[in-house]
Amino acid sequence: MKRVLSIFLNTDRTYITKILNAPDGLKLEYLNATDTPVDLDSLHTDEQTQAFDEIDLIIEKCGNDFDNISIIFPADSLLISQMPSKKGITREEIMNLIGIELKRAFPNLNISNFQIQVFQLSENKSKVNKQIAVVYQNNDLSVFEQYFSKYEKEINFPYVSQIAAANCFMYNYPELHNKNAAIVAVQNNYIDFCVISNGNFVYFGLENYSTPDQIPTALESQIEKVMNEIVDDLAGGIFYYGKDINQQTFINCWETAMIFGAEGKRLGSFRMLKSDLEERDVDYTIKTAQHYAPCIGAAIPLYFDSIIL
Repeated sequence: MKRVLSIFLNTDRTYITKILNAPDGLKLEYLNATDTPVDLDSLHTDEQTQAFDEIDLIIEKCGNDFDNISIIFPADSLLISQMPSKKGITREEIMNLIGIELKRAFPNLNISNFQIQVFQLSENKSKVNKQIAVVYQNNDLSVFEQYFSKYEKEINFPYVSQIAAANCFMYNYPELHNKNAAIVAVQNNYIDFCVISNGNFVYFGLENYSTPDQIPTALESQIEKVMNEIVDDLAGGIFYYGKDINQQTFINCWETAMIFGAEGKRLGSFRMLKSDLEERDVDYTIKTAQHYAPCIGAAIPLYFDSIIL
């Protein structure tokens, strides 16, 4: 049995959970969040003492009996590149395509300055093959690796929030693995739209909005694209998470999903987890489930195949 401390460096707060991975399933042993976020944009120019002190305080409260640390980055802090692919694509061909993308985004750096995770998307109904590359800068990762080294725990390969939330869905909704479902983040003026079909990634999309009242229109655009080009239905449902999912936003998203005959739900981050938490902490999990999905998904091995470059 292993305990994993998940640290999600979101833009509003840092969310932290301690999860016991036991033979009979996951158990939530602790969760909390800081008041001050880590500003990833100024990671190398600002010590951000308060943000890190708050993280240390939470770890002190939850206990040092964990075995691994998972660090999760918000999707809008990383380069996530969608590229063409093909059946039987080789590692060398993937490297060449990523090299082109990195030259565009980081002309002064080379591929050795990054850690890259690549996911092949299943062929969609338009018979198009694509792949997703998640790009982590080594100098960013080193900041956290060095900081958390004082706990003398193994640090897992990093997660991006989109992938971690999809992993959370796979654990919490095993009955939907053979259906088409969308996992949708709503925060920071972006809708990150991910579709899972028969347990595999088949689509990643991005839509922006300027104000909350534009969210339904942006969401409708993504659902329409998915139904026309990617899958015939979203019978498994559309699951929402992210810091902009409040009561009114969720109602608007639910109504938008209904237009397309799909059921909209808040992603149940703790749906299949056991816990011995006190009643007030249980109430907190109910109110904040939309924030903790990346933490839960990063506490377990990936359900999805990937290549690490």
